[in-house]
Amino acid sequence: MKLKNYENEIAKCQHCCFCHVQCPVFLEDILETHAPRARMENIRKELIEKSGKPSKRLKEIVDRCLICTNCTQICPAGVPVHEIIVAAREKIYEGKRQ
Repeated sequence: MKLKNYENEIAKCQHCCFCHVQCPVFLEDILETHAPRARMENIRKELIEKSGKPSKRLKEIVDRCLICTNCTQICPAGVPVHEIIVAAREKIYEGKRQ
């Protein structure tokens, strides 16, 4: 699914922070921007609302995710965080060769 189609899913986030304790990257880095809910909020602001060129920092935040699905599995609202991260990566790197 395209990133713009996930806007309603992102809005379902209840900010309960259950995802924080399940995210290995957040637990290692202890940076709020590396928490799944913060990643989604940054994605919403920079890629969905602005639809502009993503910042270098957003790329770092999105790329730091391991796509382990722990956050999706624990989310009481059923937000597919890992799918949103994958869609954001597709948007960020569309047209670019790796």
